[in-house]
Amino acid sequence: MDQGLDPPDREDPFVNVLPVNIKPPNISFASQNLRSLNISTKNKITREKFFAITREKQDIILLCDLKLNTSVQKSAVHDVEKYFLLNGYKLYHNSKNSTRGVGILISRKIAHTVSTCLCDNDGNIIVIELNLDIGNEKLIVGSLYGTNQNEEGFFNTLEQFLTQLKGPPIILGGDLNATWDNRNVIENLDVHSMINIPSLFRTNKLRNICHAFNLVDPFRSLYPNKKDYTYVPSVINN
Repeated sequence: MDQGLDPPDREDPFVNVLPVNIKPPNISFASQNLRSLNISTKNKITREKFFAITREKQDIILLCDLKLNTSVQKSAVHDVEKYFLLNGYKLYHNSKNSTRGVGILISRKIAHTVSTCLCDNDGNIIVIELNLDIGNEKLIVGSLYGTNQNEEGFFNTLEQFLTQLKGPPIILGGDLNATWDNRNVIENLDVHSMINIPSLFRTNKLRNICHAFNLVDPFRSLYPNKKDYTYVPSVINN
């Protein structure tokens, strides 16, 4: 019988451990598209995803495509939150329906409070203002799930949230369904075997926001001319 996602019956290992704060330059980040956490079925794939999400033990993990459906699956979502807590992470999420959803996992080793949490109505944006206890440091962290359509509202909401919080430092991640490079496909560093880039509209909107808030793509800053991909369609591999 499938045992589901019930948190293991064991003592919370962090109950008597004082958090250790890590200043922003020393915080590790990861970003993952989950393609749903499958919490309605709680099957083997769900448990494998939970393990994979936290396996590398990054300090802050940005999640998208959660599909938690929190407005309906309250009990299952509570189990998810408990499971992450027992594995050393606090989960902040915005995933009211079963089609979208974003979240942020923060290691319990990082002593912090959240002074502001801003979420859109579609489950595409969550941006939080973190107060790190030691040194009175502040950090703005956001997880984003860009749409496949040229919806200006997504970018307008993100710009509004960032303006309201008045960073820096700002760390954003997720799946934006857009490339950073806005050149044609022959010269473009971010696409492979495509007729056109996914969306010039979304690319330029993204670049405008980065320019307005002094944000950079860390990979492209380190490797300005390198071609590398996190996803390659299987048809190309065949």
